[in-house]
Amino acid sequence: MRQIARKIVAVLVVVLGLRCVPEAPHTNPVDPYFQSGNSKKIFHGEVLHKSEPFSPLPGCRVLMLPEKQFEFTDSRGQFRFSLLQAGVHQFVLEKNGFSTDTILINPDTVRRSPVHFFLNGKPYVKQLRIYSEYIDQWWPDPVTLIHFELLAGDPDGGGDLKSLFLRVPELGLDTTFRATARPDSFTLRLTGEDFPENDPFRLIGQDAFVYLTDRSDERVKEGPFHLIRILENSPVPLEPVSLQEVSPRPLFRWEPYPASFAFTYEVAVFFIQAGIPILIFQDEGLPPTQLQYQYPDSLATGTYFWTVGVRDKLGNFSRSKEASFVVP
Repeated sequence: MRQIARKIVAVLVVVLGLRCVPEAPHTNPVDPYFQSGNSKKIFHGEVLHKSEPFSPLPGCRVLMLPEKQFEFTDSRGQFRFSLLQAGVHQFVLEKNGFSTDTILINPDTVRRSPVHFFLNGKPYVKQLRIYSEYIDQWWPDPVTLIHFELLAGDPDGGGDLKSLFLRVPELGLDTTFRATARPDSFTLRLTGEDFPENDPFRLIGQDAFVYLTDRSDERVKEGPFHLIRILENSPVPLEPVSLQEVSPRPLFRWEPYPASFAFTYEVAVFFIQAGIPILIFQDEGLPPTQLQYQYPDSLATGTYFWTVGVRDKLGNFSRSKEASFVVP
């Protein structure tokens, strides 16, 4: 009987001792007592460019609601939030030059970490150069051209640019830029016929806007941009002119160009071959005080013409009529 009593006492001690041990936390999802609604979470995210190769996006601000916490992505585009409340969260992602995005996620349902977020870069204008060319000529009539040289970019790469067009609301002008060999370079050339009443001078001072669209159909409006002037008055050659015979190293002379703005002169020489003019020489950046130019080499026998042009600091250009001469 004494041995049986000792066994009963030992069992009671073990049972009472177990009841005094603290209960282990139920953190294993397999545990039937696991309570996800009462647990705190750690949430990992990674922000990437929307377009291939989906490179990381550092410096992106990530706001988390309802906690009202925010973090910035690191050099790998990653961020981390801890001690999340249970339930659905709102993540607001924003970065200069990118479209802001808002995403709803319930961290309790996340099965893979980190969660990937993708932001689309907005297309933008790097540079837009607008300048005019007035080409005076004997035949046909003088021509006025308006040139637009556009450099455009996109954080997702130049290949993400889809379309670019120019709009001048006051003139009802809408036209599309053309691509060049460079993925970020586009051009547009307008003539008088492209303007109301065939008058390109109506563009001077008008607001011009560039609309850019990427392959995610993100559309951006940039501007206004302006054309400042058109050089309608052309410089006047003095000699040689009218098929005058000259030496193989002719001296070109022209009248002073009347202008209140800064400009430089340009001289060009063309050889006439089978009735077709071929540009053989050009020099530019000549000071406004220079009114003559000595051809630097010897010309072969033949028929030629030369022109003198004026260009201001904005790129606007005006060229003289053709002045012909002969080297016997």
